Amino acid sequence: MKIILKITESISLYWTRFKAYKKELSWVTLGQFLSFSGGVVGIKLLTNTLGPEGYGELALGMTIAIVLQQIFYGPFRQVAFRYYSIYRQKNQLNIFSDALKRIGLWSIAIFVLMSLIVGYFIKINISNKWFYLIIFASLFGILDGINGILIGLQSAARQRKVVAFFQGLTQWARPLAGVTAVILFSRNGQTALAGFCVAMVFIAAYQGRFLGKIGFKSKTDSERSYKDNIYKNFFNYGYPFLIWGIFGAVQFSSDRWILKYFFSEREVGIYSAMYQIANVPVLIIGGILSQFVTPILFEKSNIVNKTPLYRLIKQLNFFLIIIMGFLLIGYYFFSLEMLTYITSNKFVIYHRYLPLILISLTLFLIAQNLTILGSSLLNVKVYIFPKIVLSLNVLVLGFIFTYFMGFKGIIISSLIANAIYFLHVMYTNRFVLS
Repeated sequence: MKIILKITESISLYWTRFKAYKKELSWVTLGQFLSFSGGVVGIKLLTNTLGPEGYGELALGMTIAIVLQQIFYGPFRQVAFRYYSIYRQKNQLNIFSDALKRIGLWSIAIFVLMSLIVGYFIKINISNKWFYLIIFASLFGILDGINGILIGLQSAARQRKVVAFFQGLTQWARPLAGVTAVILFSRNGQTALAGFCVAMVFIAAYQGRFLGKIGFKSKTDSERSYKDNIYKNFFNYGYPFLIWGIFGAVQFSSDRWILKYFFSEREVGIYSAMYQIANVPVLIIGGILSQFVTPILFEKSNIVNKTPLYRLIKQLNFFLIIIMGFLLIGYYFFSLEMLTYITSNKFVIYHRYLPLILISLTLFLIAQNLTILGSSLLNVKVYIFPKIVLSLNVLVLGFIFTYFMGFKGIIISSLIANAIYFLHVMYTNRFVLS
């Protein structure tokens, strides 16, 4: 009887929470659905238009954008996402917005200059093909990074409608522009990236018009004295993410380059398509958690102690495991059909490894959710070492396993590396709680 009563109370509690946030959750879910549909259509269009080799070129170019995302724009987004609620509560959003704009403009100038210098060196010593790939990939990384920061700010402000709209617009416009560029000009990865850049210019410009709705206004002279303090706050919170990003760039790009070293662009293209298909549900569920749950946890982090906060995070992961378990069954039995339908027959040769990629990505997502504990308490430094270990494992194990096992080695090594990362974060959180 006591067990039944406890279950009833738990259901009642979750239903009460759901009713309180169901409108916001509905918009977040809509945004993720639009992203999902756009992502699937994008994979279908690009893989069929470019083929495995061209899609491999595109994937290698995207690793350059990943480097920019991980090393700068990822940490910048985390800072903006976390400190928005803090400066809003202080009624200092104008100071906050001014600091973000200054950092953003300087970053654009620096990264454009760096990409031109590196690109020119590549053009002289290697080929024009890689010059254009680096230039367009760098521009895309900058534009996509700015767009991500703007979406992060809207998400922190809990502007669910705006976030849903721009998430869907981004995922649909980017591949459509890329495919259009390929059809009109040339069938290769750098042309697709050029199309991506055109789409992101219009999206970022359009999204900037919505900043005023979340309190972004010009600062006044009397508020200049706060600037040094705000940059210090940004740096103290953001530098662990910067360190993560350096190793994260290795983590998220080394697998493609390892395959390029041992094989060719064809295998890179096939692997990238499989990775994206496995990553679709992970991105959707992770997006719902980060956009809906994380801002709420950040707002509550000052009024709850650590144990209930961590308990809630573990409950979220429990539901995540159940959902991903059902998806894994589908990926196991229908991997061939999924790859054939979403891509083409040219990409299905390694279809049996698709469920392993899904397991690997799920382990990483669960571990990332566990790091919300430290982020909520402004203590992200504790996760630097686990991130470093993860990146080194991905690189070293990836090279060793691929050398001995071939294509499947890169997938097995990623699975092992993410499993170790999950256990490492679990162990680290014991110290955060204590």
